[in-house]
Amino acid sequence: MYKLISLTYLLIIFNNNFVLTDFIPTSRWGANAIYFNNKIYYGGGYLPLYPDNWRGTQPSNEFFSLDVPPSFNLTDRSKFVWTNLSSQSTNLIPFAFSSQCLIEDKIMMFGGDFDKYLPPANTTLVWFYDLSSSSPSWVLTKTTGQPNDLESGSLVYNNNTGNIYMWAGKLSNKNTLLTGGASPEDLPTTMNIFNKDTNVWTSLNLTNAPEGRYDFTSTLLRSGIIVYIGGQLTDANGFADMSQINMYSTTNDTWLPAMTTGGSYVPSTRARHTAVLTKDDRIIVYGGHTGTDKPLSDALAILNVSQIPFVWTQPNVVTFAPSPRTFHTSVLIGDFMIVAFGKSGKYIASGSDDLDILDVSDPSEYSWVNSIMPKPNKTNKISTTVTVKSGTTSNYNFVNFNLSIMVILLVIIQNYL
Repeated sequence: MYKLISLTYLLIIFNNNFVLTDFIPTSRWGANAIYFNNKIYYGGGYLPLYPDNWRGTQPSNEFFSLDVPPSFNLTDRSKFVWTNLSSQSTNLIPFAFSSQCLIEDKIMMFGGDFDKYLPPANTTLVWFYDLSSSSPSWVLTKTTGQPNDLESGSLVYNNNTGNIYMWAGKLSNKNTLLTGGASPEDLPTTMNIFNKDTNVWTSLNLTNAPEGRYDFTSTLLRSGIIVYIGGQLTDANGFADMSQINMYSTTNDTWLPAMTTGGSYVPSTRARHTAVLTKDDRIIVYGGHTGTDKPLSDALAILNVSQIPFVWTQPNVVTFAPSPRTFHTSVLIGDFMIVAFGKSGKYIASGSDDLDILDVSDPSEYSWVNSIMPKPNKTNKISTTVTVKSGTTSNYNFVNFNLSIMVILLVIIQNYL
């Protein structure tokens, strides 16, 4: 009996500490990405039914993470580790284009495009995932005053106010992926504010709210102002003007007058792009589309928000640039933006290993690189090369290590029996 208990305990230790890493996620678009403690957590998105087009798709409730240690190289498979966490997301409805944000050590998710899995009216659409839990899982959370289901909107958390701000997006009543566009009644302009302590929503219908939109980006500045960039408007109005920046003050809960950007350069209009904020107040806008499969000629654009008015610049990229993406994800880790998944033109990204890394450390020159390395000072620059596509090979070094552990366990088991 004692031996059986000891063996069980040993197996539990193995299960909790050693994970076989031959998991490789499927290509997808419309997924979410959250960075926390040297890991990027990805979830959902549309999975292609065919390898060369996006007309056949199905949403997914898959959930997984990518380890991003301080030194991370796309060509070094020993530090390229995916972990399948889908056993913790089985209660999620398959989704794409949901809204997510990080609230301290929790991920909050609201709504999304559920395609044929569209839940009935009044269904709870708020989920939380506790990253600090020893046995985390996605938990459906009942709230008061929940808004209607929205896809392709945004959630922004302000630690200073303790609130989460959700604005715009599209009512999930028709397939955006296939039809595109919307009518005014599909695009609400209500600012929905969620209190994380009381689980209560407050809806503000402000008269000076901008025109409704979806597939835009929202970025919280250090001043407490949320900056909204781009997006798709109604069928009649096309895309949002990139020279007019809409801003919302989370301090006063008011819309500020739209800011006309300075300078002579204005980026191409776009939707389904991404935006990240650097530590020196540059918003890095990347990718997107304008309703066609043609890639944008200026896929990478920089908005300097450290001055008034904000100024757009077209960056000096000193390396060969990868194919622009849309429906992708981007997260900023230090001075590096990691781009994953999505589509390039009409083609699906070749695989989950098809990552791109942009070095944004130097405002005067941007570099697409194949590794992240610690920088002791600003004068020591990383060598810049085009991103290397590393294929779909499993992480053999780590797997072999785990297989060795399994062999040891089997020997122990044999001695016990």
